[in-house]
Amino acid sequence: MSQIVFDNVTCQFKNKTKGVDSIDFTIHQGQFVFIVGPSGAGKTTILRLLLKEYTPSKGKIFVEEEEISKKRVSKEKIRRKIGSSFQDVKLLEDRTVEENIAVAMEIIGQKPQEIKENITKILKLVGLKNKKDLFPSQLSGGEIQRVGLARAVAGDPSIIFADEPTANLDSETSWKIVSLLKDINRSGKTVIVATHNKDIYDSMG
Repeated sequence: MSQIVFDNVTCQFKNKTKGVDSIDFTIHQGQFVFIVGPSGAGKTTILRLLLKEYTPSKGKIFVEEEEISKKRVSKEKIRRKIGSSFQDVKLLEDRTVEENIAVAMEIIGQKPQEIKENITKILKLVGLKNKKDLFPSQLSGGEIQRVGLARAVAGDPSIIFADEPTANLDSETSWKIVSLLKDINRSGKTVIVATHNKDIYDSMG
């Protein structure tokens, strides 16, 4: 199934610069896709268009066959389908790892018992089961990225978009994050990774 379609999409800002210009692509359900390019190439713009934070100046965007570029489609509805993890993972400093992930689940309306059951699975998936009671200041850069990915999968969306998940991480930690993303993909989710790290893309074929 075609899960995401960009049909001749342009996003032009008020200063007349273009985040993306007349782009077309299709992503199918269950794929692992890299969007590769230097800073300023438009990778984050694509994510913000998908999350309806930006509106295309031209063209159409479809997610699971629904045209989300129409105004009547709510951001909340889209964010139930797309879990996102940005390069700058903003965690609540006064909350533990477990509590930071739980907040994301509360926002989408999961019940306390449901959160309790799901959070154990998520912590195990991202390898943070033994770190659940730590605060952000006690985590490494790689662990913070893992919490970001845990929040992205918390609502059980069908699509995960990770924006520069290996930025500012050493090579070994970067590969652990990519391996985690592969595990998420194997669980049945479509995974999109925006990165300027061409070495990772080339090595994965």
